[in-house]
This record gives sequence, structure tokens and C-alpha cells, in this order.
Amino acid sequence: MSITNTQTEQASEEIALEKTTEATAGATAAPALPQHPPRALRRRRAIGIMGGTFDPIHHGHLVAASEVMDVFGLDQVVFVPAAMQPLRRAVT
Repeated sequence: MSITNTQTEQASEEIALEKTTEATAGATAAPALPQHPPRALRRRRAIGIMGGTFDPIHHGHLVAASEVMDVFGLDQVVFVPAAMQPLRRAVT
């Protein structure tokens, strides 16, 4: 490859970079969270189910449920406590 071809390629890459920069200069990022219709406009209720032993239930469980409600636009989160944790060995 000659020096002229290398310089031409570099110049065209710089022009492409400038065009890309100009095209995206005023762009804003898309919202991180999905947009959901207002709860009053939905026909069905959106309900989440959070299961676990909750032994004991604490603020972290409530915060997680609240975050899930916001992210997925839920109307309600129902806690379903389990009597035994399936992955824990029984202590005798």
C-alpha cells in the first residue's frame, strides 16, 4: 500500500468519525426503565409474587419488592412464605 492510499484511508476514517459525532451530538440516551401505562388505564391488575422463607422478614425484602414494583409497573407484590427452605439441609 502506498503512502497516498494510507493517508486517504485515514482521512476517510476521520470524516466518518466526525459525521458520527455530529449525528449523535444532540442525542440523549433511552430511558433505562420500560414505560408502562398508568395503572388507572389498565384493565387487569399487575401482581408480582415473591416467595421465600423470610426468616425473618426484614427491610431488604420490602425494598426488593418495592423496586420490582417500580421497574415492572406492578400494582401489588404478594409475599408467599415457605415453611422450609428447599436448599437448606434439615438440622437434627
